[in-house]
Amino acid sequence: MVPWSGPNSQQLIQRLVDDMITVSGREIALAMKLIVERCKLLVEPAGAAAGAGLLSGKIDRIAGKEVVATLSGGNVDLARLPKVLALAG
Repeated sequence: MVPWSGPNSQQLIQRLVDDMITVSGREIALAMKLIVERCKLLVEPAGAAAGAGLLSGKIDRIAGKEVVATLSGGNVDLARLPKVLALAG
């Protein structure tokens, strides 16, 4: 996670974001595992964060609505991937 945002990003966030949630490393690992198994895509942890948020059940106002989560990034350290997937259980 990057502990800061640039001025352009911060302006967009302030204008467009209504709410945020946090997800744990394990929740991201679970999302990555599901994405690999079901979608046959390998996305980086940050790219799986939106999916982790949806899968976590922390967003109750989306029930019954159509939702899109962007899966992105291929910056995955293949040497560390087994550890990430093991975190998912």
